[in-house]
Amino acid sequence: METAAEKRRLRINCPVRCALAVLGAALTGLYFALRGNSELMLAVSEGFVRPYHAAAGKICSLFPFSVAELFYAAAVIGGICYLAHQIRALIKGKGAALVLRRTALTIFACAAMFYGGFCLLWGVYYHSFDFEELSGLAAEPVSTEDLAAVTAYFASMVNDCADSVPRDENGLYCGDTDDILNRSAGIYGGAEAVFPFLKAEPLRPKAMVFSEIMSKMNFTGFFFPFTGEANLNVNAPFCFLACTAAHEIAHQRGVAAEDEANFVAVLASLESGDADFVYSGALMGYLYLSNALYSADSLAYYDVAATLCDEAKADLRANNDYWAQYKTKTAEISESVYTGFLYSHGDDRGMQSYGACVDLLTAYYIEEALGA
Repeated sequence: METAAEKRRLRINCPVRCALAVLGAALTGLYFALRGNSELMLAVSEGFVRPYHAAAGKICSLFPFSVAELFYAAAVIGGICYLAHQIRALIKGKGAALVLRRTALTIFACAAMFYGGFCLLWGVYYHSFDFEELSGLAAEPVSTEDLAAVTAYFASMVNDCADSVPRDENGLYCGDTDDILNRSAGIYGGAEAVFPFLKAEPLRPKAMVFSEIMSKMNFTGFFFPFTGEANLNVNAPFCFLACTAAHEIAHQRGVAAEDEANFVAVLASLESGDADFVYSGALMGYLYLSNALYSADSLAYYDVAATLCDEAKADLRANNDYWAQYKTKTAEISESVYTGFLYSHGDDRGMQSYGACVDLLTAYYIEEALGA
């Protein structure tokens, strides 16, 4: 039999939980109701979100580890401990209905606050940051001929710099991960000169301790808007590490859409003048472009692919082999969840948006490709 004191202890935090649940739901509701107002979203973005990310990222840069990863680890451990405590309360017969209501309210409050925070600190970028307007580029459909020309141009860039990066005894591109991460903070100078709106304080991306889990989820990195950190899967093939770092830094600088972040990452890598980033960016750009070319004209694809040097082919094979081992149900579920997340913020291309940077790459590099 419960005492009055025990009942009070069970109820004592319900007002707090209710307030958090209402606040989280209100943030989410306001976001979806107002996200069509681009001027308001821009005001929120420029007046609060970007300054918040800059401040949070700078504070978190003082720590050598990923604060975002610590947050997720604490959330998982805390969640397990909380559920175990609630199950224990049920076993002891401490008001089953009240315990279940409190548990459900706690889970809802946490989920509502987390998603509401994401909407405020990340979703507004999708409806305020007009990359095409700021850059003067339009991601319009391209002809097969132009696509083939730009793909060949990137293949030639890959070939030109394939020998300028260190390689192991198997001929695969290799290097020091920490060195790449340290240098990545300062590689946006060239991109800032091309697109001044990308200017921001340089911050070093964070290496993930649980990179193996990220591989199982088919993630190479992520930007965490609550801490302003760019986080990287350092277990993934080294050949794309530098460009992936540039991709997450693009998110850190307000570029939300994946296709635009991919384009910015390739551009920043190529404009950096750093051999590691130039090779990684050229190879990443070639991968996006050649995949699109294969779908558009397989014969043209094979013509271009035949010109790729053996070193680059080896790096691409190693990349394919690495990810082939992670084609699991977990990866499928993770991809479905993230696709749903992209859809919820108005990116109706879902995961395919990762390859949509092809139009931007073609639009930007076509003149150089035709003049090469």
